[in-house]
Amino acid sequence: MARRDTSTPPRRAFDILDALHLYNRGDPTEPKVGETVFFVWQPVLQKVGIFYADTFHAVIDFRNRKACCRSGFPPNSGSWCTSSHEWDDRLAEGLEP
Repeated sequence: MARRDTSTPPRRAFDILDALHLYNRGDPTEPKVGETVFFVWQPVLQKVGIFYADTFHAVIDFRNRKACCRSGFPPNSGSWCTSSHEWDDRLAEGLEP
């Protein structure tokens, strides 16, 4: 995930806050060709979810600085995110595809 950085020159548009793994090529969780992948934003809760194949595969809660994905990979090692990246159904609450 990235955040717009308006305090630096135009050559640097974003700071990387965290990373989440969605799928490996060829895995059943890989989006199929022609399948629509939705980025579902909930502005009041300040959450975004990546939704395809009738399920959320990753959720980021900006307000509470938490993130999770179905694979739980990579383990959280940065300072921005306060959660482990392990899947948590509660983070998807309030997001509607």
